[in-house]
Amino acid sequence: MSNKKITISQDFIYMVFLIKKRLPLLLALVLLSFGTIRAFESLKDTAVSIYELQHIATGFEWLENKTYELEALHPPLARIISALYTFSRM
Repeated sequence: MSNKKITISQDFIYMVFLIKKRLPLLLALVLLSFGTIRAFESLKDTAVSIYELQHIATGFEWLENKTYELEALHPPLARIISALYTFSRM
């Protein structure tokens, strides 16, 4: 058996420390980037349906008049949220 002493440089220890410290952040960034890219790639395959405008108009009606008579088939929360952007621009 040889008695070779293994030495680890301070630079290597510092690099390992940085990788362990920043690995969760790096992993989160990679996953968020992947999800964002996938979401934008799917936009070209999906289109706004004919009913989207009706949902926005119903939410807009609630925001402006506090009435819900245009089409009361579905609950208003999602419709109100979808109409907020248009309502805030006025």
